[in-house]
Amino acid sequence: MIESETVVTDPETGEKYYGSLEAVLENAEAGDEVQLKKEEVVLEKDLEIPEDVALLIPDGATLTVPEGTTLENNGLVVNDSENGIVINEGSAINNGTILGDGTIVNNDGSLDLTEGITGNAVDSTPNGIVK
Repeated sequence: MIESETVVTDPETGEKYYGSLEAVLENAEAGDEVQLKKEEVVLEKDLEIPEDVALLIPDGATLTVPEGTTLENNGLVVNDSENGIVINEGSAINNGTILGDGTIVNNDGSLDLTEGITGNAVDSTPNGIVK
């Protein structure tokens, strides 16, 4: 087994392991669920979550979008625990759905969350916490 920061679970064939979140999402197919496996994942380049693909951010995991990178969600992000965190210092665009009670922290990044966000509470201040 390859040590990886992410795993794709395909309900029909089982799990496929990849070395990075970017590699997983580049190979994801409709219906796949991608789950962060490391506590800290920092994007190294622009990343798109494809339509019909789910990104699961588990309890205690943090996904960081650093300055100069873009995270574009066209699928589903499930930040289903209060301890899952997305930190945006770059650009985050949501054309899909974000679910859960986790936290999105916007640190001077560009945040376009005009589409379907469902959670405990939503605070879309331009520089602060969206939860």
